[in-house]
Amino acid sequence: MPGTEQTPTEEGVPSDRLPDEVVADLLAEDRCRHVLATLYAADGPVTVCDLARVVLARERGVDPDAVDEAEAAAAREDLFQEQLPRLTPTGLVEYDSLFGSVSLGTDDERVRAAVE
Repeated sequence: MPGTEQTPTEEGVPSDRLPDEVVADLLAEDRCRHVLATLYAADGPVTVCDLARVVLARERGVDPDAVDEAEAAAAREDLFQEQLPRLTPTGLVEYDSLFGSVSLGTDDERVRAAVE
């Protein structure tokens, strides 16, 4: 998996695991944290449009219905240009271009603990 390293476990067996530095870097950015928190809270895939609206609402502390269409569109573009290109290679997030949806990929306990 891209972005992972072979990290020996306590038993000495290598495992695919994101390096701690990568996890820390992703969690250091507010919008990435909001994206991951939204996906952990979702029951399944979320369209990029809905994800943008919910992430922006989380950032502002408002209801998603209170987010203006133009602002949601700008957040959607930011997701496509900034967050998704950073998150998808790690395997934490999967993007389905056919449906325009995003879902969790790998469930990393360090990420889950930080965003829940």
